[in-house]
Amino acid sequence: MRDPAFDPLTAAIIHGAPDDLAAPAVTLPESSRVVSYTRAGTRSETTVVNTASVPLALVLNTAYFPGWTATLDGAEAPLYRADILFQAVIVPPGEHTIAVEYALAVGASAAGVRGPRMGAWLLALLATLRLSRA
Repeated sequence: MRDPAFDPLTAAIIHGAPDDLAAPAVTLPESSRVVSYTRAGTRSETTVVNTASVPLALVLNTAYFPGWTATLDGAEAPLYRADILFQAVIVPPGEHTIAVEYALAVGASAAGVRGPRMGAWLLALLATLRLSRA
């Protein structure tokens, strides 16, 4: 990234990409368009149709974070970290539909956020009740 020839608009560093993925020459897709974007509550989905003559990494300007999943033509696809912060999906040549979705798991929401807060609230309530009886 420190190389003066590095252009972040046309190239990306893909973290954890397969070793057999050769770094292609900087190539932009012939066509790439967002066909839908949905956001409702804790769910978010972006669908992109991409056409290219060579394999490439489709980089999405969305923060890489656990809970995101990707599909390529309806089949599960690996989601990679791009340029440290963003998401990327490796796309083979041809026309493909890529969907990237985030959905906060109900269990994760309840246990990861509400659970500790509820526990702290109950401890404070019990301590208050105990002090008021003393």
